[in-house]
Amino acid sequence: MEDTLKFPVGKIPEFPPKNLPPEVIEAWRTELRLDLHRRSLLEKILNKRRFGIRIASFALNTRSGAR
Repeated sequence: MEDTLKFPVGKIPEFPPKNLPPEVIEAWRTELRLDLHRRSLLEKILNKRRFGIRIASFALNTRSGAR
């Protein structure tokens, strides 16, 4: 089964471009924090899904081998 959840492709640079108004820099920082949070959350979800699939596979293999 193919995962439908994918990591975001684009990456927001760590430092904003120079000579921007303070409001734009603050908006940029907010977007960066949200992007990092989204990536972290997606990573946790995908890792749990993979871990769950491994456990299910192990359980099926254990049951079939015990017969």
